[in-house]
Amino acid sequence: MISVRDSSGNPKTPLEGIVQVFLEFHKVQETTAFLLEALKGNLAHEGHLQTKLFQINLQTNPNVAEGIFQLNMCTHYDKDAVAKMCEQVGMYGRALQNYTHLEDSKRVMINTHAIASEIMIEFFGKLSEEDSLTCLYELMRSNPRANGALCAEVAVKYSNKIDAKKSIQVLESFGVNDGLLHFLCNVLPHTDDPEIYFKYIEACARLNRFSDVEKVIKETSYYDPERVKNFLMEGKFADPRPLIYLCDMHGYIEDLTKYLFQTKQQKCIEIYLFKVNSSAAPKVLGTLLNLDCDENYIR
Repeated sequence: MISVRDSSGNPKTPLEGIVQVFLEFHKVQETTAFLLEALKGNLAHEGHLQTKLFQINLQTNPNVAEGIFQLNMCTHYDKDAVAKMCEQVGMYGRALQNYTHLEDSKRVMINTHAIASEIMIEFFGKLSEEDSLTCLYELMRSNPRANGALCAEVAVKYSNKIDAKKSIQVLESFGVNDGLLHFLCNVLPHTDDPEIYFKYIEACARLNRFSDVEKVIKETSYYDPERVKNFLMEGKFADPRPLIYLCDMHGYIEDLTKYLFQTKQQKCIEIYLFKVNSSAAPKVLGTLLNLDCDENYIR
């Protein structure tokens, strides 16, 4: 490679002229090699040549352009111009990294099938809480099933910046229970907010993870027991054990007995008395009598 600068780092000849000569003869490879050598100093006043370097390769060989991105030797190019060309050739991750306006970013980021998750997560690191929530909503709106896990991961990563309840609202509004639960599992150890505990119990129950519901009921005290009791009863879930333990711990024995009797789960009443809390027998039997339960069964 012929030196294009003198000992002081100044160009011996105008770089633009050399580039123009190469391009007049369609020598893209030679132009690229020349510019890679000439622009090693990453000088601000040569930003237009950095832009040219990306543009000629995005037009002819995007793989080479990707290699130049990976060199990370140019930082003064026209980012929006380069981002637009990246978008046009399907390099959505690079487009997202370079766009400077939110509307452009929102348009390109929904191509999550072609954007590495680390690029997406890094992108959210540059946003305010309001813009983060806007973009999370946009991702969920475009494809909730495919993007639920990604949005949950973003919400976890930036939980110190994005209010947990606002993240829950975005995830919940699209019915993505898996993503919601992933987020809640990560924030639960760091909060004592009853609302977040309730959302966790809701998500676990809807995904039939009743052992997790039972565990949080037994091992924590931050949830609202009355609200959880009503939710479990109204849901009529297949596994009654979380409800049984909740009612036993918080003294809702009459309510539990009435619920199990009316939903024809007498066997669960027996299990409760014989295996969980035999001392509750007077309240259970008294409630059954009030419900006109068969006296032979009570005996």
